[in-house]
Amino acid sequence: MNFIIPDPVRRALYNLTAGHVGLCRFVLRVLRDQFRENGKTVEMLQYLASTLLIDGMIGCARAFYWTRDWKVNKPETEFIRNKLLQPNTPFSGNLLDPVIKKFIKMGLITTINTNDERLTFSAPIMRSVLSNYLFNAPLNVNQSPSSTFDEFLLRTIERMSSSTLKESLGKGSYLYERTWQMEWFRTAKTVIPENASVSSDVGGSFGSVGFLDFYVDNGHCWGVELTREGEKLKKHAKRFESN
Repeated sequence: MNFIIPDPVRRALYNLTAGHVGLCRFVLRVLRDQFRENGKTVEMLQYLASTLLIDGMIGCARAFYWTRDWKVNKPETEFIRNKLLQPNTPFSGNLLDPVIKKFIKMGLITTINTNDERLTFSAPIMRSVLSNYLFNAPLNVNQSPSSTFDEFLLRTIERMSSSTLKESLGKGSYLYERTWQMEWFRTAKTVIPENASVSSDVGGSFGSVGFLDFYVDNGHCWGVELTREGEKLKKHAKRFESN
């Protein structure tokens, strides 16, 4: 029996992998195994945004073999953090830099064109995987699962580090939006419902970068968008209502 991939899922798959051949092959095989019979488009999209897929990739996909026994050092940590805190756009770098050379060899980042010093993550999902590696909650923070979406949001904000936010002010004393988002992501991991996980940078999975920043899976299907300022909130809210 032929397995048909709906167009919205095809687009989401490309947005997630940027056409990375190995990742596309892996995801297509997983989708076929998971949804061979009566697979619904919305269920496939939810799966693409979930940590179940990410965990499966890390465990089995060749593109993520580098995660096995990888002990990131300080220069590597600083490099990745700096890039994750930037918007999802190409960044410049010296191809002779030891960290960059190592990450290119690992397949974590790639050049835009041959001999071009503009770099990017080899696939959007790399950002999500690296965010999980580097933006973890401290071990001394108690895990306290939430039961409702409102409670979840309130407690993530309550647990955010004011000192981290104070040290992340940009021009005009405005908070860097990406820093605020990653600090929220760190605290969200301490209050998510039992047996659920939170994924970052999921907007790309649905072709809506800047529309949906985080997703809580396992039946909750909570989507979160975080903005730096209160302007245009009605416009943002209407986008969710119309979809």
